[in-house]
Amino acid sequence: MQYTVKHRAAGWIRIRLAKGKLTLQESRELRLAILALPQVRDVRLFMQTGGIGISYDGEEGPLLTALKDLDPGRGACQAYPDTEPESPFLDTAEIKQRGLAPHVKRKMRMQLLTEAAFDAIMPAPVQLAYHAYQLYKLEKM
Repeated sequence: MQYTVKHRAAGWIRIRLAKGKLTLQESRELRLAILALPQVRDVRLFMQTGGIGISYDGEEGPLLTALKDLDPGRGACQAYPDTEPESPFLDTAEIKQRGLAPHVKRKMRMQLLTEAAFDAIMPAPVQLAYHAYQLYKLEKM
């Protein structure tokens, strides 16, 4: 399986598949195949982006090696045809439980302060143009 490591933390890794989007069947097979790995505790798949969040025990190296050797197309899910993958969206209870990392809070705080200062100093036409540009950038993401 080809992927790129996007983020690492102790006992957790987020990867992005090279192929991008996943179909429902691919996500089922991949989820079961990854959960079958001995060091994996939990898997969260994001079908629209091809992202996978994996909670694991032990060392990261053997996990990455096992993921590279994984072949999601081998039909690992055929014994579980009615098993639905977890929703790719977080519910509000889980968002509240996870919280935000301190560096993310700092970044958001600085962005809000910058926006507030800009809005207080600049005249209305400049503010309008700036916010229209931000919406344009957001649409392109």
